[in-house]
Amino acid sequence: MTDRIQWTLEDDVNDYVKKQLDRMGKIKNRDYTVESSMSQYMREALAGSAKTKRKTNFGKPDFQIERLRTGIPVIIENKLRLNRLVASNKDAIKLDDASVSNFAVNGAIYYAQNMIASEKYSEVIAIGIAGDNVENVKIDVHYVYGSGEDTYKHMTQYTTLDFLENEASFAHFYQAATLTEEEKHQILIDSR
Repeated sequence: MTDRIQWTLEDDVNDYVKKQLDRMGKIKNRDYTVESSMSQYMREALAGSAKTKRKTNFGKPDFQIERLRTGIPVIIENKLRLNRLVASNKDAIKLDDASVSNFAVNGAIYYAQNMIASEKYSEVIAIGIAGDNVENVKIDVHYVYGSGEDTYKHMTQYTTLDFLENEASFAHFYQAATLTEEEKHQILIDSR
């Protein structure tokens, strides 16, 4: 019955994510960090990407995973309520200030694109998580490969965090995430 207790704070979503990471054997401050506990390198990559009006501080995703052997960072942004998962129009995710601040996926992609724009990373995994209670949570995963508009690939087949469990599960995810030659060709056509 406790699974149906309505969450009232974004911290409840954070607790859910921590439980998922703990279940996979991930240890806080070793395998993942929260808020501003990230490495100095990532902090520099997020410089000027705060979601505040002036954007003067560094961005602070809710969770970061930097210790995968691949070197590809994973950032997680959470929001309370399922209706705060993603804001989009037609085929694109909105990246205006209001959408970035108020929706999990939008904020995660915004941070990822800023990290790539810093030239410290060339790819980032951006995850948005939103929910109302343990039984009503959605996880939305994107592979971000650039800092420009529409430079992300929605990984619709991944609806849990289990691909982060170990190097083998992440390698399988990464193989599915990287762009095929056909996708690269289509991007070239669309950019003309």
